[in-house]
Amino acid sequence: MSSTDPSPLPGLVRYALRSSAISTPLPLQLLPATSRAPITRYYHLEDKKLALGSQLLQRLLVCQTHRSVDPTITLQAVKLWKDPESGRPGYVPLPDSDRQYPLIYDYNVSHHSGLVVLAALLPSPFLPPKPITPATPPRQIGVDVVPSTLARRSHPPEDFLASFLNPSAAIFTAREVSAINTQATWPLKIRMFYIHWALKEAYVKATGTGLVTDLTLIEFRNVKIFDVDEPGTRRYIGTKLYLSGVEQPHWYLELESYDRKDEDDNDEEGETGRYYIAIATEREWLADEDLVGDWMRVDIERDVLPWHNNGQKQ
Repeated sequence: MSSTDPSPLPGLVRYALRSSAISTPLPLQLLPATSRAPITRYYHLEDKKLALGSQLLQRLLVCQTHRSVDPTITLQAVKLWKDPESGRPGYVPLPDSDRQYPLIYDYNVSHHSGLVVLAALLPSPFLPPKPITPATPPRQIGVDVVPSTLARRSHPPEDFLASFLNPSAAIFTAREVSAINTQATWPLKIRMFYIHWALKEAYVKATGTGLVTDLTLIEFRNVKIFDVDEPGTRRYIGTKLYLSGVEQPHWYLELESYDRKDEDDNDEEGETGRYYIAIATEREWLADEDLVGDWMRVDIERDVLPWHNNGQKQ
């Protein structure tokens, strides 16, 4: 590893890893032996890859952020855990970490049909450091990835949407249902549905409330199919969050249209098109400079393997 420390990571970090980039047989040696069973218990290879990819992204984040605390940190040395109530992922801080000034505030992971994503909220290098005290409100982030089209073997779009948009489903508000149903074609209705779904998931994952929340109290307005309305647009941050009808302007909501062009579209679920990735976090902890970064397309050999065997880059 170079003796010169790399530039600090921005306050908002985005990792993406395609399951097709994970070789077979699976490189389980990158994980401690005690963490391999949750991977191998899956029956389908794709599910094993997605579970492994999630672990690798989490361990990569901790290694990249904690090299100043432990220059010899490895993937295997990182201890991950999951909140038993909310299911949110986390890690055990290193013994020498400064609890008042943590190197990671929060992170969240999601995966769908060939893609694993991680979004992390870190101390912004562009803002004055703020210590964490018992009175400090939680600094949390949520992420969700969804397709832009129905799987080829799915139900007809009208049946698919009816099962989710029916008032008895208690997922979307009347305004959101209208935003979905007023789209001109079934493919556009599906896109708008998935965008709303990803936003809801990202928000409830950020707050840790999970699916027990009354989702109809959470409403997103000014939602657009941005990559269709403006071809070539890959990111949209104009969505507004309302809770019980009251706008929440302190929340940062990001939508990304993520290309599948370097992946075989004939994946296991037969989906084509793009992914939509939604991020939800509170704006207070981020500077404008933190928001402009791209998704890091993680390469196993380039980005992950160097943290195997004492974290030394070859």
